[in-house]
Amino acid sequence: QPRRGGFYEGLKVHFLGDGWWEEMPLRPVLGDGGKDEEVAALALRAASRPEVRHAWRAGEGWVREEGRRLRAIGLLELRDEDAQAWTLHVHRVGGGNARCGVLHGEWVTTDGVGADALPEPFRAWLEAGSWKIESFEMNVLDDEPPRPYVRTSVLSVPDDVPPTAEAMADLVGRVVDPEVLRGLPAGLLVFALRGHDLERWEIYGEPPCSVPDIIRAIGAYSQAEALALVHPGVVQVDEGPTRRAVLVTAERDGHRVLRALALDFAPDGTVRPLGAYLQDEGEIADGWHRVAPSEPVTIDLEAVQRIPGGVIPEA
Repeated sequence: QPRRGGFYEGLKVHFLGDGWWEEMPLRPVLGDGGKDEEVAALALRAASRPEVRHAWRAGEGWVREEGRRLRAIGLLELRDEDAQAWTLHVHRVGGGNARCGVLHGEWVTTDGVGADALPEPFRAWLEAGSWKIESFEMNVLDDEPPRPYVRTSVLSVPDDVPPTAEAMADLVGRVVDPEVLRGLPAGLLVFALRGHDLERWEIYGEPPCSVPDIIRAIGAYSQAEALALVHPGVVQVDEGPTRRAVLVTAERDGHRVLRALALDFAPDGTVRPLGAYLQDEGEIADGWHRVAPSEPVTIDLEAVQRIPGGVIPEA
């Protein structure tokens, strides 16, 4: 939820109690014009409920370090409404739009009391000022999760159809590698191969079942000859440093291969691909390809948006 100036408004607070967890979006309560001190007052008021054991406010903003402005993720634990005791965890992140992970350094944790002891921009998260919110109404979310939003496209495979899981991993890697420079989709990304058609499925929102069952259902619906899942991860090559990576897990005929594209990041967040590595995972007894979902899954075609397929880059 970026502001006009690029700051994260942090209009969500997370609460933890005995056997329950709650995420409270504050925007429906405050409206679009909620000020920082009003948000802080409401967050502190909600955190002071007797059933709440822990409360956090999460978001991001710009911090100054050695004269530079750097984006940072902040996780502020709200404790003791009167004294405003707090614990702040901060992690610097790079700029740019790469959503697959642009982290610098380690998490830094500090403790303190009162808003004045907090660094900017997180000080505003506790500066309630004269705002006193005595009561508020909570919006109760529906028990049934919203239907996922699905986008699909079909890309034409110009050369030989991949006969193995390794070739499927390489094919999907050719599709997603150029996208790394712009950042990966925020949703679940699955590819299904059928003949010379490579179907791309992007799924956003709350899934109706487990990720393996979604992939299995897509495979059954598409009568796929091979399947692949694209997701972020980490990789370590030849005892070198652990690096963030884009992983392609491909299956065909019960065989699985993992392809990892190692990434490096400039201080400004620019993504620098370092090279792809393949790892044979061997035979998979309970995989995705030609395996029935463990629970019934329905592909709701009414929720599917068809988008242009584009062109698969040459090898």
